Amino acid sequence: MKDIWFGLVHVEPQNNKYEILDGAKGAYVNVLALASSKDEYVKIITKALEDYEFIVHSVEDVNLLSYLQQNGREFDSEILQLVDHLSENYPVQFDEFQSYEEGE
Repeated sequence: MKDIWFGLVHVEPQNNKYEILDGAKGAYVNVLALASSKDEYVKIITKALEDYEFIVHSVEDVNLLSYLQQNGREFDSEILQLVDHLSENYPVQFDEFQSYEEGE
């Protein structure tokens, strides 16, 4: 059985394709995915981001969405809408990429 996992991912465009991020050097993005474990979550989201021509630098704060909610973490409506879009055909959903220019 697959659960909904949530994490924060640091990415940069592959091969200096900065136009992907409108010229920014990198970005952070919240990513939700259906997975049976933390390791599977990391594998699935890394593959998805590589398919979009990103290099994954780090995956942080990975946890079950249900665990985070049970422990008081509140999520905005955009994240909750992404949850509604998760399915076996679309097991990964990305929040808005928060880009940066230099030095992150």
